[in-house]
Amino acid sequence: ALQQHLTEHDFIRDFWGEEDAAPPERSAATRAAPGPIVTEAQIEEFEDEATPVCCAPRTSGALADDSEEGLRQRVERLERLLKEHLASSTPWDIDRQPESPPKEREADADPNKIRLSGVSKANEEEEEFGGNKIRLSGASKTKIEVEQDLPPLPQRDTFGPVVPRTGLSLSASGLEGQDERSQRGGLAGVMDASWGLAQRWMHRRSTSANSAPPASITHVDHALQESSWDALLLLGLSDIGSMGSLMVAFGVFAAAFLQLLFCWLVSSNLLSDDDKYDLTYLREWRIYYGHSIHSYDHTSGSSLVSKVCKGRPFEREWWNNALLSEVDAYLQPVFPGSYQLPVGVVLTSMAIIIWFCFILVELDTVCGFTHAILCLPRTGTTKVEFTEFGRRMFVSISYKRLIVLCFVSFMRAFIAVALGVSAGLWLARTRDVMNILRDGVSLIFILEIDDLIYKVLVPAHAKKYMASIQKFLVKEEQQMYIFNLSSLLKLVVLTAVILILITTTLLPNTRQAESVREMICGGNRDFVYGSHPTIGPIFVTDTTEYDLKNAENMLPGIANLVEDVVFNYDPKEVKDFMWRSTLSRGELAVKHLPTVTEMQVWLDMPESQASEETDFGSRSYGTFCEDRSRDFWEGDWLWPTIETLTGATDCASAKPFCERRDLPLVRMTCPQTCGCVDPLAGLYVDNGCRQLCMETDAFQAALGDAVCQDLAHEEHELAWQRWWSGFYSNERGVWSEENEMMTFAREGAVGNCSFLLSQEWMARTFCQHRQNRPGSLICPEACGCAGSSTDLLWCPTSCTNSNLVTGDR
Repeated sequence: ALQQHLTEHDFIRDFWGEEDAAPPERSAATRAAPGPIVTEAQIEEFEDEATPVCCAPRTSGALADDSEEGLRQRVERLERLLKEHLASSTPWDIDRQPESPPKEREADADPNKIRLSGVSKANEEEEEFGGNKIRLSGASKTKIEVEQDLPPLPQRDTFGPVVPRTGLSLSASGLEGQDERSQRGGLAGVMDASWGLAQRWMHRRSTSANSAPPASITHVDHALQESSWDALLLLGLSDIGSMGSLMVAFGVFAAAFLQLLFCWLVSSNLLSDDDKYDLTYLREWRIYYGHSIHSYDHTSGSSLVSKVCKGRPFEREWWNNALLSEVDAYLQPVFPGSYQLPVGVVLTSMAIIIWFCFILVELDTVCGFTHAILCLPRTGTTKVEFTEFGRRMFVSISYKRLIVLCFVSFMRAFIAVALGVSAGLWLARTRDVMNILRDGVSLIFILEIDDLIYKVLVPAHAKKYMASIQKFLVKEEQQMYIFNLSSLLKLVVLTAVILILITTTLLPNTRQAESVREMICGGNRDFVYGSHPTIGPIFVTDTTEYDLKNAENMLPGIANLVEDVVFNYDPKEVKDFMWRSTLSRGELAVKHLPTVTEMQVWLDMPESQASEETDFGSRSYGTFCEDRSRDFWEGDWLWPTIETLTGATDCASAKPFCERRDLPLVRMTCPQTCGCVDPLAGLYVDNGCRQLCMETDAFQAALGDAVCQDLAHEEHELAWQRWWSGFYSNERGVWSEENEMMTFAREGAVGNCSFLLSQEWMARTFCQHRQNRPGSLICPEACGCAGSSTDLLWCPTSCTNSNLVTGDR
């Protein structure tokens, strides 16, 4: 009869069509068909709260997942329930006309009951009370009642909406004396009434859901997670087996042990103070090492403090580099010019926020699991039953299992809090920006180790059993403000934790990092001190700021030439004490020495001796008292250095550099151009000028031709101006600017030789040949050349009297 009814009315299409659409009107022939013989029966209300109803409303998403076979199974379930409770047979027939407006005939109508009554004749009536009660009655007073108690909003489980305990009841009475054909019609009538009710119930629920106030939400549930903790719920079940239960218990123990072990390791080893940030030790390091003459860097000419603070990683000691690199990266501002927002603080705050969000998710899962098992009926045994489509549902839980699971949930929450606190402090104390986010990611692995153990150790059949358990119904109805308060509470807790860690750990970390950088690199870095080991007085001297290219044992600018030698030298190309090669910069020649000892002799040779070496051989610069070009033997060795230091390629272009004391090679190579062989040239600096040149005929002839008179000729005036210009440029920074001679030279040396007679030390400085060339030929009278024969004076041979000016400088 049911299959015939489905065929006639296309049940699948009509029932699952539009919710507001009314069922199609049956034909007159169908209405007149006799119904089955049915005795009075009562279909009791459903006892299982979570039992899905075949004709319950579905959302569009749920409809897409239901197959026609599933729907037919639901209809067969309703058929089975009806057949089990039908015990009598009374001839009746039923027809419903939902399009017809109902007439109110009973004042005591129940708005949640539909009453169907009818006979085998076609003269029935239909009434509707309150929109949900229909009564069809006929001559035999036969009736079928369908009652429904509608909650405010639909509640859902894994499979769809569910009905409460008093959700639906069907009753049939007054049907008697009909044939088998009437029985089929009666069964069809009951089915017709049931899905007629379902359509109206769907419409009522849909309307109620759309018009429900936003202050409440129904059906709060909890789904089990695939983790060792949640799998403990299956412990001891017969379907899991002893081995499965053993692996589940071992997984829980292993996860708890590893997470607690991690908490202990972090709290006992990783939360102590970092020795690198010990300010007492760093202060002692700077006193006894940083500025000591014994730590002086001879290569760069700077103190150890300057080398550590200005040098690059390879130029520092390993611990200096590790500490300063870590501090600089931690204190680097996020935005340029905003030092108050360091990169380290921002990255640490982000890592802590992400970490505690994971902790809150873990605690929320623990609370949901605990609430779900507490909502299960408690009996002496744990009972699991099948629901529709092969899903399982916990019907009850034993007291012992409940106590054990509650204790395990407490331990799980305790471990989560311990992980959050210990790992949060660890992240907050981390100053290495490269490790902050990396440590945060590794912490997530520790937190989710129970999931990993579950996937590795739990048997496959236990995993499938776990996956077949449907969601737990936690609460049928919950006010919306409860969820809002829960989210707000989580936000408050998260904000409070971040503020506490920032104020108690992050800010002190920042201040400590600043103190460390100030202790190492603050103040004056460019000086060294020394103390006599037995007498005790302290000496101090200034040093240069560290720059590896400005090495103390190397002239500024010669680094490029050294680079060519370092990367191109080939001992096979050495010939006649010279290594010559053609490079991208041009021709290059370098003196080759047979041993390191001989090289050290050359390097220790003073300037005066180096300029005097003229013997051909391994220790000869090849300089004489005449200008040398690239054509002579050592020319291609000396001129690349001069070109590198000055840019000059010959003596004419090198003349402007003759006055510089720090370039003696220019005077060694171009003695004629610079005036080393002319006593009246007015040259002030003497280093690099060969002293043997004073014995040459040209030099002696110049002394013989000079007159014994101050500033006698125009050339004397030029020499006077050159000498004072050289004096000021070379002594600036050595002599005080307030010195009389420095003031005279700075103002252009306006005056004559009488200026030298105002102070004895000024005449001695100008006239005598000591570290600098004298000006006695310019002012022979003021210098007392008459009759003098001392070598300290370059006097004209025409002077016969001697009146050497003496005195102390």
